[in-house]
Amino acid sequence: KRDNASPAGEVTWNIGQVCTATVLQLKEYGLIVELEDDGSVGFCMNENAPTELPKVGSKVECRILDIEPCKGIIDVTFRRTIIEAGKQSMVSKIVFNERDE
Repeated sequence: KRDNASPAGEVTWNIGQVCTATVLQLKEYGLIVELEDDGSVGFCMNENAPTELPKVGSKVECRILDIEPCKGIIDVTFRRTIIEAGKQSMVSKIVFNERDE
């Protein structure tokens, strides 16, 4: 399980988090994906998708943009620059936390 799993074993997602997902469907408005760790469904609108769309069943790296728990919606992006910025943010946070210990 992930380090952000709750005691009950549920995975909690955070805005800005980088994760892996599997493409489930291609729609005219975007893509529907399944987030790897807990099977949550995410949506990637066309404006957040790459020009060359991945195929159904492909594993893709994405970053969480927004979470609407009452609607069960997780918005994600596949834009490489946004994902890389998220990774840099995560590395900075890890380094900062290690200095605190």
